[in-house]
Amino acid sequence: MHWSFYWAVVIVTFVLGWYCTEKNLQDKGKGTVQRVLGAWFTTSFFAAVQIVLFLIDNTWLDIIGLLIGAIVISSFFGRIKKPKAA
Repeated sequence: MHWSFYWAVVIVTFVLGWYCTEKNLQDKGKGTVQRVLGAWFTTSFFAAVQIVLFLIDNTWLDIIGLLIGAIVISSFFGRIKKPKAA
């Protein structure tokens, strides 16, 4: 696979993960600073793990990195479709 594809996966995972984490913390009533810092640390961790997995030249580790992205993307779409509480 090409590196541009891996970087695209990492960036999409980071952005959508940030959105989901920030919204989940907002639902728990956290303040702005807590939401931003929580989203930053959580998404940075997953992005770092993905980058390390992609840098190691092993197909299985690449698949694990892609699965992390798939889980984050699916949680994003689950978050979008979740009905709002009345």
